[in-house]
Amino acid sequence: DDKGAVTELVATSAFPKPPLFLNDIVADEQGNLYITDSGDRKGEGGAIYKYNQKEKKVSLVLDKSKLPALHSPNGIAMDGLSF
Repeated sequence: DDKGAVTELVATSAFPKPPLFLNDIVADEQGNLYITDSGDRKGEGGAIYKYNQKEKKVSLVLDKSKLPALHSPNGIAMDGLSF
C-alpha cells in the first residue's frame, strides 16, 4: 500500500517448484494472473506460472520440459482470451 505495507498474495510454497526470480505479472480477462520466473538467469529454472485467484492455486504453464527453447522468461503480455 501507499505506506509500504506488504500483503502476501500467494506463498512461494504454493508454486509447483520453488521460484527463483519472479519478475513480471499480467492478468487475463478472468482475473487469472500469469507470472514469469527468470530462473537462475543463466537459462535454467525459467518458467511461466498461472495463479487462479478464485481457486487460490498456482499451476505451471511452461518450463523447459514443455518448451525446451524457454530459458529466462522476462516480460509477459496477454493478447485476447487466455488458455
